[in-house]
This record gives sequence, structure tokens and C-alpha cells, in this order.
Amino acid sequence: MSALILPALALAVAGPALDVPVCAAPGERLDPLTEAEFRTQLPATLPVPVRVLPCQKAAEAAVRIIIFERPLAAEPTALGAARIERRRVTGDVKLFQQPIANLIGSRLPLLLARAMARVAAHELRHWREQDHGHLGQHGWQAASVGTAHLLAPANYRHGR
Repeated sequence: MSALILPALALAVAGPALDVPVCAAPGERLDPLTEAEFRTQLPATLPVPVRVLPCQKAAEAAVRIIIFERPLAAEPTALGAARIERRRVTGDVKLFQQPIANLIGSRLPLLLARAMARVAAHELRHWREQDHGHLGQHGWQAASVGTAHLLAPANYRHGR
């Protein structure tokens, strides 16, 4: 099976590593195995060099990932979100574990972390490209994705 490079996810082809601190939301705790696996899966998912940093570096980073257990009440099925201020996508990326786990049908650390990394890649693309929309109805950048998109092997890039 040949890997398909997803153009929509092409954050950049070259350049310095993107520093991405990963934090649990205030008052919440991440499962240590899921967090460790997520820190491995995220760089493997993105087509650019990424350094996953500890949460203590969040204040000085251009982008940060904050992991919540549950989504905001306004969007109970959201898997993730990129905040928009003044029509610009900020570097505050949120991931929501419960709906991701519900969609994939598992809380096993490897599976949950892989799916979370795919959702993070989707949200990071919104930030990097300053694009609020979703490209087409299929693939990673669709407004909604299926289990296959979230759980495919790490070396596979989804096409449309």
C-alpha cells in the first residue's frame, strides 16, 4: 500500500521544528500511558518536524495543545477545536478525549493517542493555514471523520 501525502495537512515542507507544548486542561489529569503515546504519535502524524514539549513551555510557544476530557457544552460531539479571535485562528488547540474515545470505541492508550494525534493534526492545519473551513467531505480535513481516518497505521496518510 503506498502512502498518500495529504495536501491539506501539508503544514510546511521544510523549516525549523514546530514546538508544541501538550497540557492537560486545568483541573484534569491525563492517563500517563495515553499522554506518552500521544507525544510519540503526534510527530509521526505530521509531515513537518515537531518537538513535543512539556506543558511548562506553553506560555512561550506559538501553538499549544490542551487536552480536555469532555467537549464544551455547545458542541458535545466535537473531537477538537481551534480557537478563532478576530477572524484569525489562534495557536490554542483543544482536544476532547471522551468523544474521540466514543467514536473509535476504545480508551486503549495506543488507539486513543493515535486518534488524538490525528485530530490534533487537523486542528493544527487550521492554525498553520489560517483556514477556518473544511476541505471537501472526505479525508482528514472534513468537518466530521470516521474511525478509519483516526486509526489507520501511522505511516499511512489519508487521501480524499
